[in-house]
Amino acid sequence: MMQIIKAVNDWAIANGLVEPLSRVWNAAVAIVCAALLSSAITFIRSYFKSRIKGQVLALKTFSQMLKVLIWFVAAIVVVSSLMGKSPTFVLSGLGALTAVLMLIFRDSLLGLVAGIQVSQNDMVRLGDWITMSKYNADGTVIDIALTTVKVRNFDNTVTMIPSSALISDAFVNWRYMSTSKGRRIKRPVWISVTSIQELTEEKRESLVSQGLIGKDDRPVSNLAAFEIWLRRMLAENEDITDELTCMVRQTEAEDTGIPVEVYAFTKTRDWEEYEKIQTDIFDRIFVAVPKFDLRIYQRTGDKV
Repeated sequence: MMQIIKAVNDWAIANGLVEPLSRVWNAAVAIVCAALLSSAITFIRSYFKSRIKGQVLALKTFSQMLKVLIWFVAAIVVVSSLMGKSPTFVLSGLGALTAVLMLIFRDSLLGLVAGIQVSQNDMVRLGDWITMSKYNADGTVIDIALTTVKVRNFDNTVTMIPSSALISDAFVNWRYMSTSKGRRIKRPVWISVTSIQELTEEKRESLVSQGLIGKDDRPVSNLAAFEIWLRRMLAENEDITDELTCMVRQTEAEDTGIPVEVYAFTKTRDWEEYEKIQTDIFDRIFVAVPKFDLRIYQRTGDKV
């Protein structure tokens, strides 16, 4: 082996190829080192990703940016080695190409800035449910990369959102809802104004006998009696938490009637269970409304 190396060396010296081969060797070493560092970064990211649940830092974003920097430095070293010049010489020659480089790395730089701000402000994590109407995104964040964020929508489509959009455009993150003590129900029932009337003593006794209101309740109108029943129904519902606000309120009347709004929180945060509870509550409301001689407003039929 030593004889082969010596023979190659003598041949290179005889043909004046020592310097060109040295340049190629240095360039090859730079490429190998960059590849090893890039692989090490990938390994470290995978290691931490497997141990960090609800990842806060955008590890993929920073790892990709580090890889870009490593390969950029490697490219400078390779070019300077092949040219036989100092890396400083090559960097000084890049001054004229600054505008071009900024254009090439624009998305990467914006993504890096976005990644830092998103990480510091804890705006988005892997697994968060976000809604971003501008990009028709409504689903779970499955990947945060240097330039894009992947969102798997609830119809199993995937939306690609530019990372920079997370700091320049508005979006909704439902994470805080999922980690709170309950999930909010905020939904009105539109009561036709023409069905509201003074509550007679006979009608009040009828409602008492049906267990819809108490003996001591003295509502002025059938709408007030309905609201009394609705508050009691929510208070007795085991699926509604009493640790958060639970109320029935009227908001401003509109041409669609008088909105009687249910504002409460379910104990569960599971989407499917939440929808079942909400549906059950409003099914009971729709059945109870006629018992109070009230009508739900319908645009195609009843008129205010």
